[in-house]
Amino acid sequence: HVEFSREIVRRFKLLYCFELDDSLRTRTQACCMICADLSMIQPPTGFQDFPANAEKWMVFKSQVRQRILEIGLKNAIARLKASGTLEYFKLYQVLLEPEVLLTQTPRIPGLDGRKMSKSYGNAIMLSEDDESIRAKTKVMVTDPARKRRTDPGNPEVCPVYDWHKLFSPQETLDWSAQGCRTAGIGCIECKAAMADNLIKRITPVRARRQQYEAHPDKVREILADGSKKARKVAQATMERVRQAVFGATVISSSDTVSTVTQVTSAAKPGGAGN
Repeated sequence: HVEFSREIVRRFKLLYCFELDDSLRTRTQACCMICADLSMIQPPTGFQDFPANAEKWMVFKSQVRQRILEIGLKNAIARLKASGTLEYFKLYQVLLEPEVLLTQTPRIPGLDGRKMSKSYGNAIMLSEDDESIRAKTKVMVTDPARKRRTDPGNPEVCPVYDWHKLFSPQETLDWSAQGCRTAGIGCIECKAAMADNLIKRITPVRARRQQYEAHPDKVREILADGSKKARKVAQATMERVRQAVFGATVISSSDTVSTVTQVTSAAKPGGAGN
């Protein structure tokens, strides 16, 4: 989803926030430099004569946009900036590319070592009680190298240690890693310590879940408030988008968002234009 959103922003920037300076219509050398920077065929089709008429100018701009789309906007800007031809482009900041927001552990392993998924049947649900959590964690897979209690292991390949990283304090994390590498502790001990810390973390979450489950109207109210906040941000974003695309003034209300194009009418008072 993040990459898809980024691609939308990139294409929008290229179409509506990236313009060539009209002075290029009379500058053969500058146009050739831009073509060279973007690795385009020289001279571009339909743009052999200067000054360029309106039709040829549109063809040239279209070819430049297409080439920038092929190599990427950031790459194109870097190339143009390096050669000094970026000054012939006008850049407008309307939308920002979204950035990723990763957790400490991007993917949580399931009880069987695969990706945790409800469809795999290897997940622990927030609604489960302590007894169920302990029973499930007891059968978690561990480092396959530890076939016996006395075999040393590698915590970095053990799903239980990955869960320690999420739920256990640093002291327990160090104890688990050291004990695994030296065979100082067994997997059962390690799993039990992890389950204790998991339950400590999940208990308040489970309590809040039960509270909201008993008051569904409160949940709907929270969702409605969040939608209102998101709607305000979205309306402000769409105002900037419409301004960039249509050059229009956007009038927003609580129920509708309409676009009114500003037109300067030269009609006389009382005429048909009024």
